[in-house]
Amino acid sequence: IGDMNTRAFSGTTDRDITMRDVLDIAAARLDVREDMLPEVRLPLLETIANTYGNLGQYDTALDYRRRAIDLRVETDNADHLETINASNSFVTSLMRSGELDDALELAIDLQARLETKADRPEKLYLTVLSNVSAAYLELGRYTEAAPILERTIASKRSVFGDSHQSTLTTIANYAGLLASLGRPGEAVPYYREAYEGRLDGLGPANPRTLATQSTLGWALTAANQIDEGRAVLQSALTTATEVLGENHPVTTRATSSLAANLSESGDHAGAEQLMQRAYQAYSDSLGPEHPNTVTVRSDLIRQIVLQGRFDEAAGLLDEVIAVEDRVYPEGYWLRSQSLALRGECLLRLEEFAAAEEAIRSAFCLLEPAFDIDDSRITRDLTLEPFVAQSVRKAAFFVSFTPAPVDLKGTTLLMDIGGESKGSGIFLVEGLPTFA
Repeated sequence: IGDMNTRAFSGTTDRDITMRDVLDIAAARLDVREDMLPEVRLPLLETIANTYGNLGQYDTALDYRRRAIDLRVETDNADHLETINASNSFVTSLMRSGELDDALELAIDLQARLETKADRPEKLYLTVLSNVSAAYLELGRYTEAAPILERTIASKRSVFGDSHQSTLTTIANYAGLLASLGRPGEAVPYYREAYEGRLDGLGPANPRTLATQSTLGWALTAANQIDEGRAVLQSALTTATEVLGENHPVTTRATSSLAANLSESGDHAGAEQLMQRAYQAYSDSLGPEHPNTVTVRSDLIRQIVLQGRFDEAAGLLDEVIAVEDRVYPEGYWLRSQSLALRGECLLRLEEFAAAEEAIRSAFCLLEPAFDIDDSRITRDLTLEPFVAQSVRKAAFFVSFTPAPVDLKGTTLLMDIGGESKGSGIFLVEGLPTFA
């Protein structure tokens, strides 16, 4: 299995070899071998977990990773370095499966365990810190993520080297922080460095290389480098489909990112088709309530809104918001995007009271996530509240970014009149913005 795993994602294996079939048989045989010694069973469990993860079967990988951890605790103890290292891999599996709160709780616990050890291995400690910051980032808690990322990116360059895969992971996460703060142009060089490092170290067909290639293409698109972004994304999608299959989560990420690129160039009908494909693929591979599935469904509805089908979109958004209430942690800023989009639909449908409630709720979710004091991260991204009145005479309590923004390709939520200092509230890359 380990040999097939390596060869498959280096692009050298015959795709007629069905890794999933071999893996399922091996897993079934392992399950019935109760007499197997722990030192034999443990590496098999971890190999099976790694391979299911590479195949995009994240929930199955999580189950085998959990069993491996339980066995390590039985044979060693929870504070043994090998157990902590394996538990750190389990954190990654939890994040892939969308169990973000559990991932963060475990990552912080591992950090605390290592900090009690006078002789802790620095490389393991930095890897654990990287997962702590990644969990904060996934949860939209940028205040906590930023200082850890800045600390670990410098330390990993020194301890591991610039081209080490662990260093590249942190570089990509830092790029994700910058992009999430509305600074995709600054994120691009970091994503490019991470992608080129993955390409050199892992090869073009490895899932991690392809995932980073997709995020680079997405960042280029967000930075208005549309043509280069499209070329990068089309290349990633072609290779991922060939090597991983149409329904692998990495392939689906490339599909949804290419859809966003088409949308930025005004092809909303084409973007809708690709988003529909991505939504179906995520539903099939990860389930309908996985955070990736929910996010892509919201992005799909955005394409419907951009084509003026407001009534259809409003009904679909009600379904998405109900799922988000179950899936996302309370106060998670990403929930603001569906609420703001619903507010826009309701405004267009002249349901002003409901629109007011949706938009106010969206802004209440946004402000805490972006209230970061570190000027190196925020620069001009300072949020402050104010009261504005729309020309429709409906009052809205909102927050806004007073710095100038690029309004290319944005959607007007409402005109602003009265004593406000600007002209309107727009959706800029999914975020309600005053300008």
